[in-house]
This record gives sequence, C-alpha cells and structure tokens, in this order.
Amino acid sequence: IHNIDDTGVQGNYTKSLLDYYEQQFEELNQYISSNECILDIGCGPGILLKKVMKYFQKGIGVEPSSIQTKYAEENLDINVLTSFFDESVDIPDNSIDAFICTQVFEHLENVQEVTKTAFSKLKKNGIGYVEVPNGQKIINENRYYDIFPEHVNYYTVLSLSTLLVNAGFEIIKIGESFNGNFL
Repeated sequence: IHNIDDTGVQGNYTKSLLDYYEQQFEELNQYISSNECILDIGCGPGILLKKVMKYFQKGIGVEPSSIQTKYAEENLDINVLTSFFDESVDIPDNSIDAFICTQVFEHLENVQEVTKTAFSKLKKNGIGYVEVPNGQKIINENRYYDIFPEHVNYYTVLSLSTLLVNAGFEIIKIGESFNGNFL
C-alpha cells in the first residue's frame, strides 16, 4: 500500500523530461516582453510552474485537483487556484504576461473556451506555451498504446494551430518536440 505521495502526486517527470522543459522555458523566455506574472493552466502539483517561475516575479497555477493544489502550495510554496480554467476563474483579464499549458488540452471538452479565456487573461504582447501529445505521430506510427480513454482530443500541427488562431493567438512557432512525441 502506498500513500498519496508515493503514487505520483509529485508528477512523473524523468530527468530527460525536466531537462526538455528547462530548454523549452529558456526559449519561451526569449519571447517574453514583460516578466511580472506567469500562469500555469492545469499545473498539477506545480513542478513545471516552479521551474518556469525563475523567469518571472510571480506565478499562479490553476488546477482542479485539491490534492495536487495542496501539494503545490505546501511543498513548493506556490499560489494555486483550485478550479477548472474557464471564464469564471478568478484572474483579471489582461493581467498575465505569459502562460504555459502542458499536456492539458487533450483532456478538455471545452478546449475552445479555455483557449479564448487564456487569450483574454494575457496582457497585450503576452505569450503562451501550449503542449499536447502529437496525434499525427500516434496515427502515422500506429502507436495505439498512446491512445488513452481520458484523452478526448488529439492534435496535429494544423488542428492545434487552427484552435489557437481562432481564439485570437498569433503563432510564433509550432512543431514537433521531445523526439516528435509532443507538439
């Protein structure tokens, strides 16, 4: 029998994955015009938010799991709102310099609302980093072991671009990463 911490509440981040995110966030930092506040949509236990916060004065996470929120607040000393990210989230419009959203969009039924809400929370010239599993690679390589029942969406470069542009974003860079497994 394992307690909650032993079952992955801290996240399942290997060293290579953490190194990958370090590189991604260093690149993101090159595009940031203001570094006051970063938002992590679906931050889980807050590990990636804590990592990216070195480029910002403060960070805010949004996470629906109270267990994950509690972990982030107690162990990483970061501010996390226990909430789904939608238009009712308690974050003022035009108040965020940047956001990250890693491995979340594939779980959302209301993904259009989430992208539009993310856009509305950004200041002018704000930037977002969105990461999802590479749906095209899953299909092209018959990687059916990468299809999960909790994923309600899979994305290609075109479908992810379309989603973001329809919410008001301008795409700076999009493509495959982490050995082609992510977009």
